[in-house]
Amino acid sequence: MTSTPIVSVVMAAGRGSRMGSPDQNKVCHTLKDVPVICHSLATYERCGVSRHVIVVGHLADQVRAVVAREFENVEFVEQAQQLGTGNAARCGAQPLQDAGYRGWVLVVAGDKVLRDCVVTGLIDAMERQGADLCFVTGDRADNPGSGRVITDSAGRPVAIVEVSDIALSQALSELERLAAEAEGSVASAGVLALLRAHFPKESKLRQVCGSLYDLALDSEQIPLDRLLAEVAALVPKVEIDLPASETNGACGASQRVRAHELDDGAADVNLSVYLFSAEALYEGLRHLTPANAQGEEYLTDVVKYLAAARTDQGRPRYSLHALRVGAPDECMGFNTLEELNTIRDCWGD
Repeated sequence: MTSTPIVSVVMAAGRGSRMGSPDQNKVCHTLKDVPVICHSLATYERCGVSRHVIVVGHLADQVRAVVAREFENVEFVEQAQQLGTGNAARCGAQPLQDAGYRGWVLVVAGDKVLRDCVVTGLIDAMERQGADLCFVTGDRADNPGSGRVITDSAGRPVAIVEVSDIALSQALSELERLAAEAEGSVASAGVLALLRAHFPKESKLRQVCGSLYDLALDSEQIPLDRLLAEVAALVPKVEIDLPASETNGACGASQRVRAHELDDGAADVNLSVYLFSAEALYEGLRHLTPANAQGEEYLTDVVKYLAAARTDQGRPRYSLHALRVGAPDECMGFNTLEELNTIRDCWGD
Protein backbone atom coordinates (compact mmCIF):
# COMPACT_ATOMS: atom_id res chain seq x y z
CA MET A 1 0.00 0.00 0.00
CA THR A 2 1.33 3.42 -0.98
CA SER A 3 2.10 6.11 1.56
CA THR A 4 0.93 8.78 -0.91
CA PRO A 5 -2.47 10.24 0.03
CA ILE A 6 -5.25 9.57 -2.48
CA VAL A 7 -8.44 11.58 -2.98
CA SER A 8 -11.19 10.55 -5.38
CA VAL A 9 -13.00 12.96 -7.70
CA VAL A 10 -16.29 11.34 -8.66
CA MET A 11 -18.20 12.89 -11.57
CA ALA A 12 -21.92 12.54 -10.86
CA ALA A 13 -23.46 15.64 -12.42
CA GLY A 14 -24.93 14.10 -15.58
CA ARG A 15 -28.63 13.86 -16.35
CA GLY A 16 -28.55 10.15 -17.14
CA SER A 17 -31.56 10.57 -19.42
CA ARG A 18 -31.16 7.13 -21.00
CA MET A 19 -31.93 5.49 -17.64
CA GLY A 20 -35.59 6.44 -18.04
CA SER A 21 -35.84 7.61 -14.42
CA PRO A 22 -36.07 11.43 -14.47
CA ASP A 23 -36.66 11.62 -10.71
CA GLN A 24 -33.62 9.55 -9.75
CA ASN A 25 -29.98 10.33 -10.45
CA LYS A 26 -28.46 7.26 -12.05
CA VAL A 27 -25.71 6.99 -9.41
CA CYS A 28 -28.48 6.56 -6.82
CA HIS A 29 -29.76 3.37 -8.44
CA THR A 30 -28.81 0.35 -6.39
CA LEU A 31 -26.41 -2.55 -6.67
CA LYS A 32 -26.91 -5.22 -4.00
CA ASP A 33 -29.36 -2.86 -2.26
CA VAL A 34 -26.69 -0.15 -1.97
CA PRO A 35 -26.67 3.04 -4.09
CA VAL A 36 -24.08 2.62 -6.84
CA ILE A 37 -22.14 5.69 -5.77
CA CYS A 38 -21.92 4.45 -2.17
CA HIS A 39 -20.87 1.01 -3.39
CA SER A 40 -18.06 2.66 -5.37
CA LEU A 41 -16.90 4.96 -2.57
CA ALA A 42 -16.64 1.95 -0.25
CA THR A 43 -14.50 0.18 -2.86
CA TYR A 44 -12.17 3.16 -3.15
CA GLU A 45 -11.79 3.39 0.63
CA ARG A 46 -10.94 -0.30 0.97
CA CYS A 47 -8.14 0.34 -1.53
CA GLY A 48 -6.66 3.34 0.27
CA VAL A 49 -8.61 6.41 -0.87
CA SER A 50 -8.97 8.66 2.16
CA ARG A 51 -11.60 11.20 1.08
CA HIS A 52 -13.80 12.18 -1.83
CA VAL A 53 -14.86 15.16 -3.90
CA ILE A 54 -18.16 14.54 -5.66
CA VAL A 55 -19.17 16.70 -8.61
CA VAL A 56 -22.95 17.12 -8.64
CA GLY A 57 -25.43 18.80 -10.95
CA HIS A 58 -28.66 17.04 -11.92
CA LEU A 59 -30.65 16.14 -8.77
CA ALA A 60 -27.71 17.33 -6.69
CA ASP A 61 -29.61 17.33 -3.40
CA GLN A 62 -30.58 13.70 -3.91
CA VAL A 63 -26.95 12.67 -4.47
CA ARG A 64 -25.84 14.66 -1.43
CA ALA A 65 -28.46 13.04 0.79
CA VAL A 66 -27.70 9.50 -0.40
CA VAL A 67 -23.94 9.86 0.10
CA ALA A 68 -24.17 11.78 3.39
CA ARG A 69 -26.07 8.91 5.01
CA GLU A 70 -23.00 6.68 4.65
CA PHE A 71 -19.93 8.93 4.35
CA GLU A 72 -18.62 11.96 6.23
CA ASN A 73 -15.28 12.46 4.45
CA VAL A 74 -16.91 13.98 1.37
CA GLU A 75 -16.94 17.41 -0.24
CA PHE A 76 -19.55 18.28 -2.85
CA VAL A 77 -18.95 20.75 -5.68
CA GLU A 78 -21.44 21.78 -8.33
CA GLN A 79 -20.96 21.68 -12.09
CA ALA A 80 -23.27 24.48 -13.15
CA GLN A 81 -23.35 23.49 -16.84
CA GLN A 82 -22.79 20.16 -18.57
CA LEU A 83 -19.65 21.14 -20.48
CA GLY A 84 -17.96 17.75 -20.66
CA THR A 85 -15.90 15.39 -18.55
CA GLY A 86 -12.91 17.73 -18.56
CA ASN A 87 -15.00 20.53 -17.13
CA ALA A 88 -16.45 18.18 -14.50
CA ALA A 89 -12.96 17.07 -13.50
CA ARG A 90 -11.85 20.69 -13.28
CA CYS A 91 -14.75 21.46 -10.94
CA GLY A 92 -13.71 18.56 -8.73
CA ALA A 93 -10.01 19.34 -8.81
CA GLN A 94 -10.38 23.04 -8.04
CA PRO A 95 -10.92 22.75 -4.26
CA LEU A 96 -7.96 20.36 -4.07
CA GLN A 97 -5.74 22.78 -5.95
CA ASP A 98 -6.97 25.71 -3.86
CA ALA A 99 -6.03 23.77 -0.72
CA GLY A 100 -2.55 23.01 -2.06
CA TYR A 101 -3.17 19.26 -2.28
CA ARG A 102 -0.19 17.41 -3.79
CA GLY A 103 -1.05 13.72 -3.49
CA TRP A 104 -2.76 11.46 -6.03
CA VAL A 105 -6.24 11.93 -7.46
CA LEU A 106 -8.49 9.09 -8.61
CA VAL A 107 -10.84 10.58 -11.23
CA VAL A 108 -13.79 8.39 -12.15
CA ALA A 109 -17.37 8.66 -13.36
CA GLY A 110 -20.10 8.04 -10.82
CA ASP A 111 -21.60 5.26 -12.94
CA LYS A 112 -18.46 3.11 -12.84
CA VAL A 113 -18.44 -0.13 -10.85
CA LEU A 114 -14.95 -1.48 -10.16
CA ARG A 115 -13.53 -4.57 -8.57
CA ASP A 116 -10.99 -3.86 -5.84
CA CYS A 117 -8.23 -5.33 -8.02
CA VAL A 118 -8.61 -2.51 -10.55
CA VAL A 119 -8.07 0.24 -7.98
CA THR A 120 -5.22 -1.56 -6.23
CA GLY A 121 -3.73 -2.35 -9.63
CA LEU A 122 -3.73 1.34 -10.54
CA ILE A 123 -2.10 2.27 -7.25
CA ASP A 124 0.55 -0.44 -7.58
CA ALA A 125 1.31 0.53 -11.18
CA MET A 126 1.54 4.21 -10.26
CA GLU A 127 4.04 3.38 -7.52
CA ARG A 128 6.01 0.84 -9.53
CA GLN A 129 6.21 2.88 -12.73
CA GLY A 130 6.81 6.20 -11.00
CA ALA A 131 4.00 7.45 -13.21
CA ASP A 132 2.16 10.76 -13.29
CA LEU A 133 -0.94 9.13 -14.74
CA CYS A 134 -2.19 5.55 -14.83
CA PHE A 135 -5.52 4.84 -16.49
CA VAL A 136 -7.61 1.74 -17.10
CA THR A 137 -8.08 0.20 -20.54
CA GLY A 138 -10.04 -2.73 -21.89
CA ASP A 139 -10.53 -4.78 -25.01
CA ARG A 140 -12.16 -2.88 -27.86
CA ALA A 141 -14.44 -5.82 -28.65
CA ASP A 142 -15.97 -5.61 -25.16
CA ASN A 143 -16.39 -1.80 -25.26
CA PRO A 144 -16.98 -0.74 -28.90
CA GLY A 145 -18.29 2.71 -27.99
CA SER A 146 -15.33 3.73 -25.82
CA GLY A 147 -12.50 6.04 -26.83
CA ARG A 148 -9.58 4.44 -28.67
CA VAL A 149 -6.21 4.37 -26.90
CA ILE A 150 -3.44 5.42 -29.27
CA THR A 151 0.09 4.25 -28.49
CA ASP A 152 3.52 4.96 -29.92
CA SER A 153 5.90 2.36 -31.35
CA ALA A 154 7.02 1.48 -27.82
CA GLY A 155 3.45 0.86 -26.65
CA ARG A 156 3.24 4.03 -24.56
CA PRO A 157 -0.15 5.81 -24.57
CA VAL A 158 -0.06 9.13 -26.41
CA ALA A 159 -3.74 9.97 -26.96
CA ILE A 160 -7.32 8.85 -26.55
CA VAL A 161 -9.61 9.46 -29.52
CA GLU A 162 -13.35 9.63 -28.86
CA VAL A 163 -15.74 7.70 -31.11
CA SER A 164 -17.69 10.86 -32.01
CA ASP A 165 -14.48 12.45 -33.29
CA ILE A 166 -13.75 9.36 -35.38
CA ALA A 167 -17.26 9.46 -36.84
CA LEU A 168 -17.00 13.15 -37.75
CA SER A 169 -13.52 12.64 -39.18
CA GLN A 170 -14.75 9.80 -41.40
CA ALA A 171 -17.76 11.84 -42.52
CA LEU A 172 -15.57 14.81 -43.48
CA SER A 173 -13.25 12.55 -45.45
CA GLU A 174 -16.23 11.11 -47.35
CA LEU A 175 -17.58 14.61 -48.04
CA GLU A 176 -14.21 15.63 -49.45
CA ARG A 177 -14.31 12.63 -51.82
CA LEU A 178 -17.90 13.46 -52.76
CA ALA A 179 -16.90 17.03 -53.57
CA ALA A 180 -13.92 15.88 -55.64
CA GLU A 181 -16.24 13.89 -57.90
CA ALA A 182 -18.88 16.63 -58.26
CA GLU A 183 -19.16 19.61 -60.59
CA GLY A 184 -20.47 22.92 -59.36
CA SER A 185 -22.68 21.69 -56.54
CA VAL A 186 -23.70 18.67 -54.48
CA ALA A 187 -27.23 17.48 -53.69
CA SER A 188 -28.16 18.30 -50.10
CA ALA A 189 -29.99 14.98 -49.79
CA GLY A 190 -26.74 13.13 -50.45
CA VAL A 191 -24.88 15.20 -47.87
CA LEU A 192 -27.58 14.60 -45.25
CA ALA A 193 -27.66 10.87 -45.98
CA LEU A 194 -23.89 10.67 -45.55
CA LEU A 195 -23.96 12.60 -42.28
CA ARG A 196 -26.89 10.60 -40.90
CA ALA A 197 -25.05 7.36 -41.62
CA HIS A 198 -22.46 8.46 -39.05
CA PHE A 199 -24.81 10.32 -36.67
CA PRO A 200 -28.25 8.62 -36.73
CA LYS A 201 -29.53 10.76 -33.85
CA GLU A 202 -30.64 14.09 -35.30
CA SER A 203 -29.87 16.12 -32.17
CA LYS A 204 -26.31 14.77 -32.11
CA LEU A 205 -25.92 15.52 -35.83
CA ARG A 206 -27.00 19.11 -35.30
CA GLN A 207 -24.68 19.49 -32.30
CA VAL A 208 -21.65 18.06 -34.11
CA CYS A 209 -22.07 19.48 -37.62
CA GLY A 210 -23.72 22.82 -36.81
CA SER A 211 -23.92 25.14 -39.81
CA LEU A 212 -23.11 22.35 -42.29
CA TYR A 213 -26.23 20.53 -41.12
CA ASP A 214 -28.31 23.71 -41.34
CA LEU A 215 -26.99 24.42 -44.84
CA ALA A 216 -27.96 20.96 -46.06
CA LEU A 217 -31.47 21.35 -44.62
CA ASP A 218 -32.06 24.79 -46.14
CA SER A 219 -31.32 24.08 -49.81
CA GLU A 220 -31.61 21.36 -52.45
CA GLN A 221 -28.10 21.91 -53.79
CA ILE A 222 -24.95 23.06 -51.99
CA PRO A 223 -22.35 24.95 -54.05
CA LEU A 224 -18.99 23.18 -53.91
CA ASP A 225 -17.18 26.19 -52.51
CA ARG A 226 -19.72 26.45 -49.65
CA LEU A 227 -19.49 22.73 -48.91
CA LEU A 228 -15.69 22.73 -48.88
CA ALA A 229 -15.65 25.83 -46.66
CA GLU A 230 -17.95 24.11 -44.14
CA VAL A 231 -15.82 20.96 -44.20
CA ALA A 232 -12.62 22.97 -43.75
CA ALA A 233 -14.12 24.72 -40.73
CA LEU A 234 -14.82 21.36 -39.08
CA VAL A 235 -11.50 19.67 -39.87
CA PRO A 236 -9.58 21.24 -36.93
CA LYS A 237 -12.02 19.51 -34.55
CA VAL A 238 -10.82 16.09 -35.71
CA GLU A 239 -7.11 16.78 -36.18
CA ILE A 240 -4.80 15.30 -33.58
CA ASP A 241 -1.18 16.25 -32.97
CA LEU A 242 0.76 13.19 -31.89
CA PRO A 243 4.25 13.31 -30.39
CA ALA A 244 6.93 12.28 -32.86
CA SER A 245 8.61 8.92 -32.39
CA GLU A 246 11.41 9.20 -29.89
CA THR A 247 15.01 8.09 -30.25
CA ASN A 248 16.96 7.96 -27.00
CA GLY A 249 14.44 10.36 -25.49
CA ALA A 250 14.97 13.14 -28.02
CA CYS A 251 11.81 14.56 -29.50
CA GLY A 252 11.29 15.71 -33.08
CA ALA A 253 8.34 17.44 -34.72
CA SER A 254 4.85 16.25 -33.89
CA GLN A 255 2.67 14.48 -36.45
CA ARG A 256 -0.81 15.78 -37.33
CA VAL A 257 -3.40 13.18 -38.30
CA ARG A 258 -7.16 12.94 -38.50
CA ALA A 259 -9.08 10.93 -35.95
CA HIS A 260 -10.40 8.22 -38.29
CA GLU A 261 -6.87 7.42 -39.49
CA LEU A 262 -6.06 6.11 -36.01
CA ASP A 263 -9.11 3.93 -35.50
CA ASP A 264 -8.05 0.65 -37.10
CA GLY A 265 -4.75 0.46 -35.23
CA ALA A 266 -6.28 0.81 -31.76
CA ALA A 267 -6.89 -2.52 -30.02
CA ASP A 268 -7.55 -1.11 -26.54
CA VAL A 269 -10.10 1.42 -25.37
CA ASN A 270 -10.30 3.83 -22.47
CA LEU A 271 -12.50 2.79 -19.54
CA SER A 272 -12.50 6.26 -17.94
CA VAL A 273 -10.79 5.49 -14.64
CA TYR A 274 -7.69 7.63 -14.00
CA LEU A 275 -5.13 7.95 -11.23
CA PHE A 276 -3.20 11.23 -11.54
CA SER A 277 -0.50 12.92 -9.61
CA ALA A 278 -2.16 16.15 -8.53
CA GLU A 279 0.41 18.29 -10.36
CA ALA A 280 -0.17 16.45 -13.66
CA LEU A 281 -3.94 16.73 -13.28
CA TYR A 282 -3.88 20.46 -12.55
CA GLU A 283 -1.52 21.12 -15.45
CA GLY A 284 -3.48 18.99 -17.91
CA LEU A 285 -6.82 20.55 -17.00
CA ARG A 286 -5.32 24.00 -17.46
CA HIS A 287 -4.75 23.26 -21.14
CA LEU A 288 -8.14 21.77 -22.04
CA THR A 289 -10.18 23.33 -24.86
CA PRO A 290 -13.55 22.37 -26.45
CA ALA A 291 -11.98 21.94 -29.92
CA ASN A 292 -13.61 18.62 -30.80
CA ALA A 293 -16.69 17.15 -32.48
CA GLN A 294 -19.01 17.72 -29.50
CA GLY A 295 -17.71 21.14 -28.49
CA GLU A 296 -17.00 19.89 -24.97
CA GLU A 297 -13.92 19.69 -22.77
CA TYR A 298 -12.81 16.07 -22.89
CA LEU A 299 -10.90 14.73 -19.89
CA THR A 300 -9.27 12.36 -22.38
CA ASP A 301 -7.46 15.31 -23.96
CA VAL A 302 -5.41 15.57 -20.76
CA VAL A 303 -3.76 12.29 -21.80
CA LYS A 304 -2.72 13.80 -25.13
CA TYR A 305 -1.37 16.93 -23.47
CA LEU A 306 0.63 15.07 -20.84
CA ALA A 307 2.06 12.66 -23.42
CA ALA A 308 3.22 15.54 -25.61
CA ALA A 309 4.63 17.77 -22.84
CA ARG A 310 8.40 18.10 -22.92
CA THR A 311 11.11 19.55 -20.73
CA ASP A 312 13.46 22.26 -21.97
CA GLN A 313 15.82 19.44 -22.95
CA GLY A 314 13.14 17.85 -25.16
CA ARG A 315 12.47 14.86 -22.94
CA PRO A 316 9.03 13.67 -21.81
CA ARG A 317 7.86 15.71 -18.85
CA TYR A 318 5.31 13.17 -17.63
CA SER A 319 5.20 9.39 -17.40
CA LEU A 320 1.96 7.71 -18.51
CA HIS A 321 0.93 4.09 -18.06
CA ALA A 322 -2.13 2.13 -19.19
CA LEU A 323 -3.45 -0.73 -17.06
CA ARG A 324 -5.48 -3.31 -18.99
CA VAL A 325 -8.25 -5.07 -17.08
CA GLY A 326 -8.01 -8.84 -16.85
CA ALA A 327 -11.74 -9.42 -17.43
CA PRO A 328 -14.65 -7.25 -18.63
CA ASP A 329 -16.50 -7.45 -15.30
CA GLU A 330 -13.59 -5.84 -13.41
CA CYS A 331 -14.54 -2.39 -14.72
CA MET A 332 -18.11 -1.77 -15.83
CA GLY A 333 -20.27 1.27 -16.43
CA PHE A 334 -23.88 1.92 -17.33
CA ASN A 335 -25.99 4.44 -19.22
CA THR A 336 -29.22 2.43 -19.35
CA LEU A 337 -31.21 0.25 -16.97
CA GLU A 338 -30.37 -2.74 -19.16
CA GLU A 339 -26.65 -2.08 -18.71
CA LEU A 340 -27.11 -1.71 -14.95
CA ASN A 341 -28.95 -5.03 -14.87
CA THR A 342 -26.00 -6.63 -16.66
CA ILE A 343 -23.76 -5.36 -13.87
CA ARG A 344 -26.19 -6.70 -11.28
CA ASP A 345 -26.05 -10.12 -12.93
CA CYS A 346 -22.23 -10.08 -12.91
CA TRP A 347 -22.18 -9.08 -9.25
CA GLY A 348 -24.75 -11.65 -8.20
CA ASP A 349 -27.44 -9.12 -7.36
